[in-house]
Amino acid sequence: MEQQGTIKCLVSDDGEPVTEFTTMHDSPCVIEGAEYRLVGDQGGFHLAGPLGRVAAAAWTSRTTLAIEAESVELSLHRIGRFRKHWELHRGDEVVGTCRVTTFNATAEVPEDLPMPLRVFVFYVAIVANKGPLTSGALWA
Repeated sequence: MEQQGTIKCLVSDDGEPVTEFTTMHDSPCVIEGAEYRLVGDQGGFHLAGPLGRVAAAAWTSRTTLAIEAESVELSLHRIGRFRKHWELHRGDEVVGTCRVTTFNATAEVPEDLPMPLRVFVFYVAIVANKGPLTSGALWA
């Protein structure tokens, strides 16, 4: 059953399917054979895995989300007031980007991050935009 206004995002890495999720605020997905839930609420977002919470993202300002996962601290910064472009920071260093348009989204995120965390960063960038995404999604 699909919810009206909900978009399905198909995620691939170098042309290989990784997972799919919806833009709902509670979206199940399978990553590397394990079941996860991508969850968003007013305070932020979290990724739940087979053993509990894997990662969380919380708003620290109108344009920044702090992302915490096991032994990894990142932040996602929206660039420009009206743009749907995000920079992923590890400390003061820009380590990735996510871009969301009306018809698709792309992300360049560090390959040293676990795949579930890479998918979570992408989900957060897409859902945090509050704008429609009407096609698919992939990373570069």
